[in-house]
Amino acid sequence: MSDALKNFAASTVATAPSPATSGTSLTVAAGQGALFPAAPFDLTMWPSGAQPTAANAEIARVTAVSTDTFTITRAQYGTTAQSVATGWNVAQNLTAEMLGQYLPTGAAAGGDLTGTYPDPTLAAVGTAGTYGSATAVPVVTTDTKGRVTGVTTAAPDDTTKVPLAGGTMTGQLIVPDLSVSGLTGATAASRYVGATTSGAPATGTFAVGDYSIDQSGAIWICTTAGSPGTWALIDSTSKTATLTNKRITKRVDAVSAPGATPSMDTDTYDFFDFTGLATAITSMTTGLTGTPVNGDLLWVAFTDDGTAQGITWGTSFESSTVSLPTTTVAGARLDVVLAWNTATSKWRCLGVS
Repeated sequence: MSDALKNFAASTVATAPSPATSGTSLTVAAGQGALFPAAPFDLTMWPSGAQPTAANAEIARVTAVSTDTFTITRAQYGTTAQSVATGWNVAQNLTAEMLGQYLPTGAAAGGDLTGTYPDPTLAAVGTAGTYGSATAVPVVTTDTKGRVTGVTTAAPDDTTKVPLAGGTMTGQLIVPDLSVSGLTGATAASRYVGATTSGAPATGTFAVGDYSIDQSGAIWICTTAGSPGTWALIDSTSKTATLTNKRITKRVDAVSAPGATPSMDTDTYDFFDFTGLATAITSMTTGLTGTPVNGDLLWVAFTDDGTAQGITWGTSFESSTVSLPTTTVAGARLDVVLAWNTATSKWRCLGVS
């Protein structure tokens, strides 16, 4: 068993052994017995004012400690008994014996080590070899100390990996961007860079050819690189197309009691449904806005509150072979259909019902 150790375990002799060269008890300075470890331990003794040497120092073995009094066995490890006197230095110094206790040359190693000191090696827990290949991945097993205890190989699971050409993949693939090299004739740089809630990306750095789809279904493409660059909306509505079996839903502005000068934005709505008319309309032109083009149609419906109300159209409207109505029909709905006349820049009455 190795001796216990303490830092700065040193003192001076208060009561010397008697006889000085063979006595087996000494006392250190008052209160300094606590500086030393529990017995047993080695104690080097040498004269005050000198360095310990083989000629003037002695190593004793302390076998018991009682407060400041040590019981000692003299002249240990080939040292010579000295005439120890009051005032001598005593200390638990580093000795060859102490080193031998902690670094025992030739002693068998234990625990995780094998062989003998001073050159033990790690005990073998696995089999040396090379593991893994193009078609197999190594599976490593370790113990609680992190040591490899076994290695086998297994075929990789490719079902969640990007397959080679012609392969099939399942699951979700998450990437920061997706760049396509393209087929012959379409090899310019292009990346799908993700979606926005609405509109083109407003932050980040992008390259020409990057494209994004916002959550409203609009497609945006980067035409000038930068942060965030310049983006163009791919406007499918500007392309010529033939609609088959498609319903075009009118944009309706339904207003109750619209007042004497109803508001009508013909760029926003196609059909205006005015109900509960309780006063005469003094001008259909005053509240009229929009930028119509040749062929645009406008549909206006009037329903009074049970009392017929007058309708004054103003300068933005004109009659055709069908005259503009000048009053509502009490308690009934009145419908007026008009078309934009680019020659006169007025809404022309096509029908009244």
